[in-house]
Amino acid sequence: MSPNEPAGTLPARMDPPSAEPELVPGRSPPRFGRRTFFQGSLWAAATTASGALLYRACFGSGSPAPGMLSLTEAEYLTAASAADAFFPKESFEVSAAEADVPRYVDRYVHEMPPAKTKLMKLLLRSLEYSPAMTIQSLTRFSRLPLADRQAVLRAWEDSHLLVQRMGHRALLLVCSSGYFECDAVLEKMGWGIGCNLPPRVPGETLP
Repeated sequence: MSPNEPAGTLPARMDPPSAEPELVPGRSPPRFGRRTFFQGSLWAAATTASGALLYRACFGSGSPAPGMLSLTEAEYLTAASAADAFFPKESFEVSAAEADVPRYVDRYVHEMPPAKTKLMKLLLRSLEYSPAMTIQSLTRFSRLPLADRQAVLRAWEDSHLLVQRMGHRALLLVCSSGYFECDAVLEKMGWGIGCNLPPRVPGETLP
């Protein structure tokens, strides 16, 4: 408002800003081309396939593999691949396979209540097909090289989805429990195996 305009006078009408975004010189506006359509189609196909496989894993994943108590062959391979990614031979003197972590995971899942057993199986199957959503790879988790499997697990750990972060923690907890229960691992850490402590007097408190 100018000083010569009387009080209460509305300011002159201003034209609304243009709806067209200002283009950066030398850069063309984004377009929905064939490449974008192809990428979107791949994501849609991966999502549909993952949903069907997860449904099958939750409501009919099959019988346990030979020698297993609960895990199917596919679930066992996923558990073994995840354990190996957490405790690889390249970084640990005792690998996850040498510590028999996959078999521990099988026992752990078998001893869970039925509802939680089903959820744990669903977690393993979800991890198996998650590379399509995490590292844009159509290769299953258990078939990926070590570095890619670790990248998938990091993506779960840092995910903005709470369900993936909690799934990563649950799987890490189970694998870590099995790993650090191995006598060979404890010996490498300097812990004595089979320590015999003197009997305590009733009512005695620890120093």
